[in-house]
Amino acid sequence: MLCSLPTEIILCILNYVRYENHLDLIPLANTCRRFHTLVSDRTNWSGPVNIVIGRSSLFSARHIYKPLAPAAGGSSASSGASYSSASINLRTTCVNLAIERPEACDHVPELLRRFHLENSSLRHLVIYTPSLTHTRIVERGLSTFSCPNTIETITIRDPHDHSMPDDNGPQDDADHTTNRSATTACWKPLGLCSKEVLVPYLSNASGSLKVIDMPACPLDWLLPLQLDQLESLTVSCTTPVDGPQLKHAFPRLKDLTLYLARADQFSLLRPLLSEKRLYPWIESITVICQDDLRAHLTQEEISELLVSLDGVSRINAGWDMVAINAL
Repeated sequence: MLCSLPTEIILCILNYVRYENHLDLIPLANTCRRFHTLVSDRTNWSGPVNIVIGRSSLFSARHIYKPLAPAAGGSSASSGASYSSASINLRTTCVNLAIERPEACDHVPELLRRFHLENSSLRHLVIYTPSLTHTRIVERGLSTFSCPNTIETITIRDPHDHSMPDDNGPQDDADHTTNRSATTACWKPLGLCSKEVLVPYLSNASGSLKVIDMPACPLDWLLPLQLDQLESLTVSCTTPVDGPQLKHAFPRLKDLTLYLARADQFSLLRPLLSEKRLYPWIESITVICQDDLRAHLTQEEISELLVSLDGVSRINAGWDMVAINAL
């Protein structure tokens, strides 16, 4: 009955099936040759692509390979033309991968390769996988192709990392303070070999990148890059922060989030916070640590920093402080 419907109607139905998770198309693709062709239609892989693999999922990233092969061709199912794997014409604008099982991540590098090949439409690459897989994904998944020079957002983080501060805004009529307990940041530093892959990859998109969200990436790896459009940066901090060098590399940076392995490493940020002549520049500074920073920083100290740094409207380092003029 379903197969007798016009192609255009079935494609509309598939649009609803894939809305939350493109993996939901795979069972349909395995039913018959016609549905395999329809699932492979490039319209299903245009715009945002969401691939969610939970702990109980029966599928892995490799199940996307077959539909993507003909989808990369220059024709669509509705045109009735044959596919050609030599002509790559994906119009994917955003790839969202959310994978909980580490073993399901083995095929992510190949999946990334297929989405990157001659895809001039890709704007956002968002990867949520267990932290222990990040080094492998970077070294194997980003090493065989160049980053599209149109990409604006790159996120690689653990799906269980809930340490990012909420953005519900201030609730008091004075400098806002939230006494939050220390949270566990799910991140492991990238292996050293990842630097040789990641830095050239990001460099290729230096003119378009606006957001880098990679807690496992050390800040000092990115400082040699000139990312003039970058507005939001989330990385780890392992060496003293050179404020002038940071501003030279990211002149338009507005939101800076730094992950620390230990609370006593907050001293690495002192040079950035003491160079008052760098401001106005960054508007929001967040420090995330597995230790409770409030045991090392007083509320008064954070408040004083907020007042003294021109243009900074928010500092969250254990104490979440919002300038009164930002309310």
